[in-house]
Amino acid sequence: MEETLKQILSTLRQVDSRLGGLEHGQNQLNLGQKKIEKGQRNLEQGILRLENRQEKLEGRQERLEHHQERLEHRQEQHEFRQKQLEFGQETMQKNIVSSLGEFTDHIIEHVDAKTSALNKHLYSVESTIHRLSRQ
Repeated sequence: MEETLKQILSTLRQVDSRLGGLEHGQNQLNLGQKKIEKGQRNLEQGILRLENRQEKLEGRQERLEHHQERLEHRQEQHEFRQKQLEFGQETMQKNIVSSLGEFTDHIIEHVDAKTSALNKHLYSVESTIHRLSRQ
């Protein structure tokens, strides 16, 4: 019977040794799980910081898009004004040419009228001189 008790004791020591190994393994697993949980919390905090930064970037992007729309609107206004100026300049050049032509015509008419009047007056003077020289 002593032999049987020794075997049982030996088996119990082996079981006890195995349980000690299992307990050590369980402690290692608990430690690993705590590290994983800490890492998960760090990841969650990092995700929150990234989301916050993303929101800020989206706000900045919206402001940039708004500024770009305003710049495009201003550019359209400048292009419209430039076209108006070009049209006005073209019209003014046409008007200048037309006005110069009209003024030239008026000057020619005036010179012709004065020349005609001078010719009539000269004819009258010549006629008078001829009449006087005949007498």
